[in-house]
Amino acid sequence: PTEPPAKPVAEPTGVPPADEWERLLDTLQLEGLTAQLALNCALKQREGAHFSLSLAPSHAHLINPAREAQLAEALGRRLGETVSLSIEREAPAVPSPAARRELARHARQRQAEASIAEDHGVQALRETFGAQVNPGSVTPVE
Repeated sequence: PTEPPAKPVAEPTGVPPADEWERLLDTLQLEGLTAQLALNCALKQREGAHFSLSLAPSHAHLINPAREAQLAEALGRRLGETVSLSIEREAPAVPSPAARRELARHARQRQAEASIAEDHGVQALRETFGAQVNPGSVTPVE
């Protein structure tokens, strides 16, 4: 009889994709400044139950022991183990979840503005009546 193939072993360490960190944070139900701390951190590396995070110096004011403990506790509850954190004040090598969300927001804004500029009805109003779109008045549909 042949044996079933061995199940692949998940890598216990390494740098997961940035969106994996964001998905994990979304499950933690963090609030307030602890949520802001977590969202502005980028995951550098995970070694077992230890998370090494980067936080841009411009967000260093978010770091304090109570918030770090709340984040570690929330991660530990979610993962079912005691978690430790280290947060380095440095420019993250990958965008933090907050930075990724801001980039996505800007992209949606540019797309909305382009859509209005390319709209045939808007173009006709411009040509016929000299109409203008007020800067800042275009917002993307969420």
